[in-house]
Amino acid sequence: MPKRKQERPQLLGVKSVETRYLEDRQQLYTALKSLDRRSFMKVSAAALGATAGLSAPHGFQPISVAHAQTKQGKAQKFNFAYISDSHLYERKLNDRFVNQLMRAVDDVNALDPQPDFVFYGGDLAQLGQPKELELGAQILKTIKAPLKVMVGEHDWYFDMGEKWRELFGEPTYSFDHKGVHFVVLNSVVEKDFWTKRKLTPMERMRTVAGLDNGVQSSFTVGDAQREWLKKDLAKLPVTQPIVV
Repeated sequence: MPKRKQERPQLLGVKSVETRYLEDRQQLYTALKSLDRRSFMKVSAAALGATAGLSAPHGFQPISVAHAQTKQGKAQKFNFAYISDSHLYERKLNDRFVNQLMRAVDDVNALDPQPDFVFYGGDLAQLGQPKELELGAQILKTIKAPLKVMVGEHDWYFDMGEKWRELFGEPTYSFDHKGVHFVVLNSVVEKDFWTKRKLTPMERMRTVAGLDNGVQSSFTVGDAQREWLKKDLAKLPVTQPIVV
């Protein structure tokens, strides 16, 4: 009896972000076509008023996130800027997200005084392609303040972090700033999920692109990082403020 050909993993029910975006846009166009002129003018006026009310010189809002207490008293005040989820494509494919990241960087660079550091929170790239990550790294290099980065699943699963490490170093690390200890972990380590299904690099990325796909298991840091974290925190006094 002939051997049955091994089937590829079934991902037919998974929609990518791009697919859902196109579907949402088509639904919007269909709804707009059903509006008469009077209704369209009412909707446009309401949208314009809402936009005017939200207008600001920057694309972000300053917020107070924590008040730390140390053994010596209150920790020194400091500010940092947070940028995240640019989901870059190569510029020739889609420059919309590229322009948005460049605007965010310009906004941060225009701050006076400058933040103590800038933290990038992951998903620099959309499909983890080397050129996407290289483009992102090039843009982030123009930030004036010191830069700290965290990896996202869109940056990782095409080559399991190889390009990210080349550009930014190890994804798990810690640093201290004005009496506060910051810990950065890699929460997208799921080798068991990928190896069991024998997905190709692009199959992995297309699965990840469907953010709420429900296929993969929950993101975890794994035993190795937990052990690293224990050793890292063991060096600190119990009164040290910690941000993970």
